[in-house]
Amino acid sequence: MNSDVNNATEATAMAKFIWQMADQMATDNENSTVVLGRTDNSDIMPDVDYEISLYLSNKGYGEIWDKVCDES
Repeated sequence: MNSDVNNATEATAMAKFIWQMADQMATDNENSTVVLGRTDNSDIMPDVDYEISLYLSNKGYGEIWDKVCDES
């Protein structure tokens, strides 16, 4: 996140990374792995969705976020 998304390839990579993060959160919960002091951090996903959707939309890549979300 220290660098900017500058093209569709980077936007796609970022969107896929976010979904990989969500999958890992589910795995951590299933395995009782404590992250950020809890095993279940799924309550942050609406905020993550909002922020990434807004960010990519403002960069002109909102349709990429929507497509990756539909595929995930």
